[in-house]
Amino acid sequence: MILFLLLCALVLFIVTSWIYFLRDVRKYNVSGPTPYPVIGNGNLFLCDSNKFLGILSDLAIEYKDAYRIYIMSDRYFVLSHPKYIEQLISSTEIITKGISYDFLRPWLGDGLLTSTGPKWRSHRKFLTPAFHYNILHTFLPVFLKNGNILCDTLKKKADGSSIELFPVMAMAALDNITETIMGVSLDAQKEKDSKYVKSIDDISQIMATRMRDVFMGNNFFFSLTPHKRKHDKA
Repeated sequence: MILFLLLCALVLFIVTSWIYFLRDVRKYNVSGPTPYPVIGNGNLFLCDSNKFLGILSDLAIEYKDAYRIYIMSDRYFVLSHPKYIEQLISSTEIITKGISYDFLRPWLGDGLLTSTGPKWRSHRKFLTPAFHYNILHTFLPVFLKNGNILCDTLKKKADGSSIELFPVMAMAALDNITETIMGVSLDAQKEKDSKYVKSIDDISQIMATRMRDVFMGNNFFFSLTPHKRKHDKA
């Protein structure tokens, strides 16, 4: 009897989920891959992290200027046309972050990147003067030094084969950010075994996994995995 009731509840849940997707798709009338009950389009992203952007790019080619995807019941709109992107990033009203940003809060707190509303506006107003030309000009020696290190790194890797640029550029950016904002030189481009750099790399990979993985995005399932312990340690 209990098994029958559980089965009925499961069927009802699946049917309800399917009805939700059908109604939502019609409501917004934005093209995209057909969602499955419960998981939405989560099945598309059960892959290695290095294939994630390729899948999004393929969908952009297929659905042109904009498309929608569902991860579980969460809806995402992906924009590729400059006109739509400009409207979004120039808006001072559309500033509420998606739920994916919640994954960043244990690491970054509730700052400019993750906050919204009055707090976001006050933080932005406070930080804007820091990006004035005269301020940035004083950091040119830092940018030049780290830029030269970046060039040396790229020269060593220039053997005619393709390379993964993201890790190289990320370390250069980290050197610039920490040295200009925090006044601390990490030498991230040279010190590959730095504990700080390793922690950033670990937590960045975990965040990326949580954003694309149906089950890892759920706090309960995430708490049961080794990734949670690695996340807390980082």
